[in-house]
Amino acid sequence: MVKQDMLKLSEAISAVYPMFKKDRTPEQMKILMQLWFDILQDIEFEYVISAFRSYMMLGNQFPPTVSDLLNQMTAETTQDEAYSSFDRIIKLIQQYGVYNYKNAYEQMNDIEKQIVTETYFMQLGLSDQKSINTMRSQYRDFYTSTGKTRIKNQKQLATNTVVNKLTDIKRLQWKFTEIYKNGA
Repeated sequence: MVKQDMLKLSEAISAVYPMFKKDRTPEQMKILMQLWFDILQDIEFEYVISAFRSYMMLGNQFPPTVSDLLNQMTAETTQDEAYSSFDRIIKLIQQYGVYNYKNAYEQMNDIEKQIVTETYFMQLGLSDQKSINTMRSQYRDFYTSTGKTRIKNQKQLATNTVVNKLTDIKRLQWKFTEIYKNGA
């Protein structure tokens, strides 16, 4: 996500929830959006905007917080995504063959790379249809769990970022107070 995307997100939220900017000065909005950007910058914009759409479609009456969007992203790690990913792994096996894991690995996304080891790749490629169906269900569970862990880690990183920013703000306030006391 880039800063331009943050502006798009802010405008989208404001269009649906006019109270998002109400009672906030432009400077407050700038600070808020910078904090949101610090938290969301490592997440693809399409994923964030999709979480906002889902949040909105749930009928929420108030604008989302950054935490609401992160929670929605966690919820969107669905069975469909997991099954789609599993089907993609099957296609990679068909394309590269059971014993050509390294080339297939290069085509996998981050979650797939965490789940699909070389042994799993070979085992999947050599399995019969009944075993593949069982592995497909197991893969869904691994995929969902891995996606949730990734979002949980991003939430922790976001929390740390906010705490660090607030600490920086407190230090600046203290410095300004000291300068004002000494200068006044």
